[in-house]
Amino acid sequence: MMTLSVANPEQWNTEYDAASVKQQYDMLLDALSQPLTPDLIEDLDLGLLLAMMRDELVHKNQLEKAVALLHVLHQQQPEFHQAEFPFLDSLLIEYFLYKNDLEQVREGLGQFLLNPVEDIDQTLMTLDYLKLYDARDLAIELCQAAYEPVKDSPMVIRGTEMEFSNVLLYDRMQRAYEQLQQDESVDWDAFLEETVRYGFPKKPKWIAEIQQSLTTEVEKNPAFLAQFKRDRAAALRTLSIGFYQYMAKQKQMSFVCSYAIWKSVVNFLDNRQIPNKKLSQPELYFAFEQDDLDYTVHQMIGGLLSMTQAIGFGLLWGMSYVYDFLLAKQMISDQVHQQAMTGIHDLKSAIVEDYPKLWRFDFVHRWQPPDSVSAEEFAAEASRFAASLEPVEPLSDEPGGGLTEQSFIDSLKRHMPPDVQEALAQLMAKEDNFAEADEEEYVPPIVRFQEPDYDYEPPKKPKSALKLASELPDKTPKSSKRKKR
Repeated sequence: MMTLSVANPEQWNTEYDAASVKQQYDMLLDALSQPLTPDLIEDLDLGLLLAMMRDELVHKNQLEKAVALLHVLHQQQPEFHQAEFPFLDSLLIEYFLYKNDLEQVREGLGQFLLNPVEDIDQTLMTLDYLKLYDARDLAIELCQAAYEPVKDSPMVIRGTEMEFSNVLLYDRMQRAYEQLQQDESVDWDAFLEETVRYGFPKKPKWIAEIQQSLTTEVEKNPAFLAQFKRDRAAALRTLSIGFYQYMAKQKQMSFVCSYAIWKSVVNFLDNRQIPNKKLSQPELYFAFEQDDLDYTVHQMIGGLLSMTQAIGFGLLWGMSYVYDFLLAKQMISDQVHQQAMTGIHDLKSAIVEDYPKLWRFDFVHRWQPPDSVSAEEFAAEASRFAASLEPVEPLSDEPGGGLTEQSFIDSLKRHMPPDVQEALAQLMAKEDNFAEADEEEYVPPIVRFQEPDYDYEPPKKPKSALKLASELPDKTPKSSKRKKR
């Protein structure tokens, strides 16, 4: 189709609404190649149109077209790209991590390195992917770039910077481990000074704890069991460092990646509503109910735009490595290990059967297979993940059948159960009522004393229907439906 000038936004929007999806894609490419001012971008509503087209291309497995569109945005409209990068560039990072093209991942990280605070949730989710794909160098680069801006930002919850500090700590710990493996001495004073720069306390005691854990094999002996009962957190720290060493030696995994796995598993176990006295020994602490795992994983991966999907997959697929390690160290019995493996297998099978776009979480096959999973089963599952990129569906060329905000919401509704659809309809009705009230002229009430303006807080405007739809829960995979033991 001929290039349509964006100088007349009303005409351009009319043409866009009447176009097919295939034509809309071409119109967006053309629009991004023309001079655009901030006002023009707003009048055209290009941010929303790009987000909708991105989702449609992902849905159709047209990933190369999505990448091409985002590259044009980056090259032709750098200022516009900077304003929209968190949501859009996350696709580039996920896709090129899957393709194992770290150079392209580094390019997609560009704005996150420069502006990590712009969307801290998206930055943290990006870090999750880097850790779980074991892209160690890129994870370190992001953490080094993000720590100071995040720590100093008044817009970020205090302490968030430690998410970046912890990655730097475990990378430094791995370097110390590798030195020890080569019979080299470690400068523990320099270790302490380096970690202090990233918010850790300047106290030799905790460095001595790390040194002890890196130089002594963790064992299930009376001293360890007594510590587990007295100070479970300290015992778990010792056990975690044993796990990092085990994974580095047995699976060639970095401490950064194995830390992400261990943390997700311990967070799951710690969040159970169980009295501490019933968790006084490793055998009791690491045993879990299947319903608890089902609920936790579904909560993490079930939302349409959940920020914890990668961690949810990391938890479920990473648990096998943790429980194999615990069995090897005799921290748990064969019975607890087998119950865990059965529950993990059942839930994984249900998710692989039901969950769309599994390729986004293929980091679980970048890891070496766990000891409790056969090479054949591992390879077959990896094929299922890769198959989620097929078939590549063509974009519709039906005139008038293009993307609109309403069609986007309608497509979301197809994945919602009836009760959630009803809730969305009620929210949208409230938004319409609010919009109508906004158009009425405001007449201030007659009051005896006029309060100062700065004390007045107007009612919060409801979120847009698009935003509300994105926050509603998606259809979750079927539960493994195992009974409590």
